[in-house]
Amino acid sequence: MPLFPVHRPTIGLSISGERLSLVELHGSWRLGRRNARLRHADERDLPSGLVRPSASDRNLSDIPALAQEVRALLGTRRTLPVALSLPDLCAQVGLFEFEMLPKQVAEQVNLLRWRFEHDLKVPMAEARLVHRVFHLSHRTSASDQKSSGPARVLAVAIRRDILAQYEQLCEQAGLLPVSVGIASLQLFDFCHSVMETAEELFFAHRSDDSFSFIAVRHGCPVFLRIKPLRQAQTDLTGELLGTLQFYDDQQLPSHRTSDARLRPLFFLGGHAVEQAPPSRADHSFPACHLSHPKGHMSSRIELIPLDWKDLPILSNELSSPPVSGLSAFASVMVS
Repeated sequence: MPLFPVHRPTIGLSISGERLSLVELHGSWRLGRRNARLRHADERDLPSGLVRPSASDRNLSDIPALAQEVRALLGTRRTLPVALSLPDLCAQVGLFEFEMLPKQVAEQVNLLRWRFEHDLKVPMAEARLVHRVFHLSHRTSASDQKSSGPARVLAVAIRRDILAQYEQLCEQAGLLPVSVGIASLQLFDFCHSVMETAEELFFAHRSDDSFSFIAVRHGCPVFLRIKPLRQAQTDLTGELLGTLQFYDDQQLPSHRTSDARLRPLFFLGGHAVEQAPPSRADHSFPACHLSHPKGHMSSRIELIPLDWKDLPILSNELSSPPVSGLSAFASVMVS
């Protein structure tokens, strides 16, 4: 979900509280995703405190110093259009359901601003907002010329002063940000083509700063969670189980999947890949092994780690690109 797309770049830059990640694609990828060729990938650790991801306060403590770090990562590349991937925690993300959604975009935006302020208590006076509509075609509802019927809307709100900091960073580093988004949603968009079709599936991403989880039913997001994580917090299994249990507890009985059916969970994140079993067959676990001691999940979960080798890249000229570069790569591919 780009914040302001212009045209397709060949450079992607991902920023987190811990590091910068850069990828470069061959120019031929502009002909389509099937022509994507990874040419270069690199990362650079950042001094502590230089980037503090937050949706309520400015993120960059020293823009000139961070611009020097970006230029060091870029090397001899100068004045380039770039796709920018920002940390999840720098924005507010909401998933809203509407029985009747206006057709006019301006009316949708006004309604979403109201929902952010009243449902999530997020001040919207100085926020930039983008959104995507998922029409609920499997539901029956009357619609008219002014309404498109029932829908869910995935929306991102980011304070203008926070966005301005990242724009200033790019300007001082000699970059032109032609597409900007937040990491988890860029990865979700890009990985959609490799996530097998299922009535219900899950997507999770562990970054340096946060954990994100999206539940999808009939191709439509129905649940979203993004939460900060401490750097030393490594209990990813517990985080996944707790989120899955909470999600299942919120579902109506009619929406729950039968116990016999596997629900795929696609996971992106360096720690999860390192800890995952070696074969996909070992990723299936009985619900009792994954559920909270006092809870019961409605079916078994199949954990499917995703890595560079699983993504639709025509060729990869690098032997082992850093996992942290995936969000930078996704930012280019969805721009």
